Amino acid sequence: MSALPTQIPAPFNNLITPQKTELGKLLFSDPILSGNQDVACATCYRPDFAEGLEFSIGVNGSGLGSRRVFWSPNDIPFVKRNSQSVVNPAFNGLTHKTAANADAAPMFWDFRAKSLEKQSLEPIKIPEEMRGHNFAEGKIMGEVLRRLVNNPTYVKLFHAAFDSENVVTAENMAKAIATYERSMPKRVPSGLKVEGDI
Repeated sequence: MSALPTQIPAPFNNLITPQKTELGKLLFSDPILSGNQDVACATCYRPDFAEGLEFSIGVNGSGLGSRRVFWSPNDIPFVKRNSQSVVNPAFNGLTHKTAANADAAPMFWDFRAKSLEKQSLEPIKIPEEMRGHNFAEGKIMGEVLRRLVNNPTYVKLFHAAFDSENVVTAENMAKAIATYERSMPKRVPSGLKVEGDI
């Protein structure tokens, strides 16, 4: 018997594939998703170490982990909380009595999102995390998608990961990032099986 289940839970409509994992890994590490293109998901959510800050620094900063500082001048506040670890988020909600439910897994310190898919887009919308001041909350996702559509490499990767005509969408971006977070190799114990096509 092991401490974690032998399969990584994934939603039925977002099974893990190598193509989605590759796309998600690039998106997770690319500042193209931020308003000023100066911060990536991976800036604060490090797969190899905990951030180590009392309150995270998102946009208008440089450095990683406890060495991250704001640029000067700065009018961006700290993020309201520090970044959670990305160690095994696929198993959020797992207890000794209940299985992890990929469609309703609690995310963030206050559980305001239910599933990695819903969590993955939220930081892009928050001004102090990734959005900054240059785009309104209702405009940032359109801007990010415009950047991705104009990037031939991303268009090719979206088409490889998703089988539909209009593939560069916020929903598919969320699915790819969530897939990568579920399948980060450093978090998966040896011999663990992944649900889906891998």
